[in-house]
Amino acid sequence: MLTRVSESEVSARLPELLERARAGETILVERDGVPVCRLGPPGPTCTLDDFARFLTRHHQRGGTREVAEAPQRLA
Repeated sequence: MLTRVSESEVSARLPELLERARAGETILVERDGVPVCRLGPPGPTCTLDDFARFLTRHHQRGGTREVAEAPQRLA
């Protein structure tokens, strides 16, 4: 579930919002309707060694040929 809150709401309700994020909810913090950051449960960790192995496998499979469009922003 995604909940949108303003920066001022976060200032007033941070302990509650952190508890909700700990419980699995994702909270999108906005300033003037524009996303600023996201509060949520931690995702899986990735070490530098994990990332290096991923890149090695990716390149062995042919790598990325071309980027067709700009990456999308996460909301």
